[in-house]
Amino acid sequence: MSERLPPVTVAQTAPHGWPDDARARVSRHAPEEPLQSSSRLLEPYRSQMSPHWRYRTPELARESAERLYAMFEAYLLADDLTGAQMACRLLGMGARRARAYGSDAPFMDAWRQAEAHRAYGEHRG
Repeated sequence: MSERLPPVTVAQTAPHGWPDDARARVSRHAPEEPLQSSSRLLEPYRSQMSPHWRYRTPELARESAERLYAMFEAYLLADDLTGAQMACRLLGMGARRARAYGSDAPFMDAWRQAEAHRAYGEHRG
């Protein structure tokens, strides 16, 4: 009969919250590692993009969408797919959130343009 594994604790879960087989099999005597915050996994992208993510007025939304789309293209040119995906995600989130303020058009246009970008589609596969 095999030994039962100890219950999985928060410190033994992967960042997405599901048990990670390698961590679930940790010895009962091993020290628990603190769970790494998902926000730390997004750095430096979060710090670079979040100051430009504004959507309250149509003018702020237009400037923000233009800046984030420029960052999206710059990340693609640098072959940084993670940065490009983060920028595209912020454009999509901006479109959804700006809808409440009636300023979603610039974000929606930029998001659609990013999603249809040929190089982005090639990178994503």
